Amino acid sequence: MTAYVVMVRTRMRDQSAFAEYARLAPKVQCEEFPEIVAFYGKHVDVEGAAADGVVILRFSSLEAAQDWYNSAGYQEAARNRWQGADYNVWIVE
Repeated sequence: MTAYVVMVRTRMRDQSAFAEYARLAPKVQCEEFPEIVAFYGKHVDVEGAAADGVVILRFSSLEAAQDWYNSAGYQEAARNRWQGADYNVWIVE
């Protein structure tokens, strides 16, 4: 079953650390690279806390999404995201 990684940025804290994340994340080597469904496009906040930016990635399965997220390459990139911004992230079928 198709799965999605939904990443909601709630606050930018360090633009340079985030820029390093943006440089590294697309280079992650894994068995299945995600299809980009939404990437920081215009959005409308209708409930809950406001989002600063939203990314939605599609994978063929929940396992493929978890493999990508947990891969050494993505975790290395994510360290910069964690320094640069606050996010909520979900993997959902």
